[in-house]
Amino acid sequence: MNADDFNAYLKTKLPSTIVSNEQNVEQTEMNNEEDKMIGDLKDLYAEIIKTETLILKKYMLFGEHLIGFKEYYIRLKIQKLCKERWPEWLLTKTNIKVDSVKQYIGLAEAARIWPKLKELDISFTHMRKILPKIKKTFIVNPNIGEQWR
Repeated sequence: MNADDFNAYLKTKLPSTIVSNEQNVEQTEMNNEEDKMIGDLKDLYAEIIKTETLILKKYMLFGEHLIGFKEYYIRLKIQKLCKERWPEWLLTKTNIKVDSVKQYIGLAEAARIWPKLKELDISFTHMRKILPKIKKTFIVNPNIGEQWR
């Protein structure tokens, strides 16, 4: 997939291009059991997408807070008020392991550079999967990256 195709794909994941639940389900009365099952599946899937999108946004917010907390840690370290390394300090203070923190911080940093990424209706797992391609595409093609600022 070239950069323009990838950009077009990402744009389909923006809320204005996502078909809403109301548009997905026909307004006419459902005639049989199959129609009801199809309607239920569509409704549940739309709910799942909304929930996953909300979780992605929360992870981005969590990453923003982690960035601030790490900056605070660095200030303490410079002032020699803290002797622990970042992973140990974070675990001691918050009970959060650094392994997953890197992903959240990376996601938040990308959203700082390209704020429109926050609007995507995709799951955290999918975002993690495509984030390297997003970064590469936006850096190699600055005109595309600018569209996401």
